[in-house]
Amino acid sequence: MRYLSNKNALPEQEFMSLSPERKNVLLTAVALLLALGLAEMGARIILPPPYRIRSRKPSSMKAMPRFAADPDLGWVNAPEDATYHFVSAGANGTTDAVYHMHGGLRDSSPPRTAAQAANPILIATGCSFTYGMGVNDADTWPWLVQEQMPGYRIINAGTNAYGVGQALLRSDRLISQFPGQVKAVMLAFGDFQVDRDRAGQKDLLSLYPFGRPRFVEAGSGVKREGTVRFWTPGPFLERSSLLMHVINQVAIIGNKTPSEDGSRELSARLIEDFAKRCRARNIAFGVIVLPHGSDGGPYSTKTRNFMVDRLRKSSITTFVPDFPRGPDGKINRSKYFIASDEFHPDREYNLIFAQSVRQSLESLIGK
Repeated sequence: MRYLSNKNALPEQEFMSLSPERKNVLLTAVALLLALGLAEMGARIILPPPYRIRSRKPSSMKAMPRFAADPDLGWVNAPEDATYHFVSAGANGTTDAVYHMHGGLRDSSPPRTAAQAANPILIATGCSFTYGMGVNDADTWPWLVQEQMPGYRIINAGTNAYGVGQALLRSDRLISQFPGQVKAVMLAFGDFQVDRDRAGQKDLLSLYPFGRPRFVEAGSGVKREGTVRFWTPGPFLERSSLLMHVINQVAIIGNKTPSEDGSRELSARLIEDFAKRCRARNIAFGVIVLPHGSDGGPYSTKTRNFMVDRLRKSSITTFVPDFPRGPDGKINRSKYFIASDEFHPDREYNLIFAQSVRQSLESLIGK
């Protein structure tokens, strides 16, 4: 049977001339298209905007050190000697700072003599709070600790946007790079790093095209299973809100994204496993909690309390420093954080924090 029996037939005549089977197929296709159209309309009206590349906020990567992809860590500071000029304007002012990098590490002192370079090493590891986003080299807390502990060599291993697992893997590399020279590792831990270990679509979107290492529970510890990245079907299909909502949900399964409670357990295990590796190498290890402007919220409080209690029960030295707060228990953002975002620490914050770190290190390794 011919598909069109008459070239001059009207559309309804053409439809009536179709076989029953073809009519059913056509009606099903039309109904499906209408249903998808209505679903797409509903997704745009009722649901919040989905995570997608095309709606991501402009990247601030230009304000950071250059990153290089890394198969194990997701990314690292580019392994080069470089100077970066950080300028960022915000609602409360502009931040202006200069970063000096050598071999992918932020400077934590003026150029060292050969004798100073041979001093026992203390690794300061963590995220942008440790790296010192938005402040000059001499205003980072690793630099300030170095001034207070001249008999040691402080290495600033902080890397912007790192989670707990990445910070500890980075420390493992440095321990291997300087065999027999590392005396202690201090992890500056923030509750927000736990969500990074979780590596959900929202987090991965901010990192795209980089990804994070996937950590999963294995026995009583953890293991690494490749790298997870933001799931995207491409710029054209990303225009569909319905499709991106589906993909964001499917990515939770595909990436084995843990729940909030599961991510706390995961981060705790990462620290416990690293502590075991340090003990096996006769390296002191401690964790110091980072105060921040939103640390009084329900998520932060629950995460911090869980981690501190868990690590101390595991005999991991964990410090919770005192920090100046107002009557409401909050930290003065305009005084202790950089003007451009009121999130990252300024020199005043780091001066107080460095004092706590020094005291913590001295309790670990002696004066």
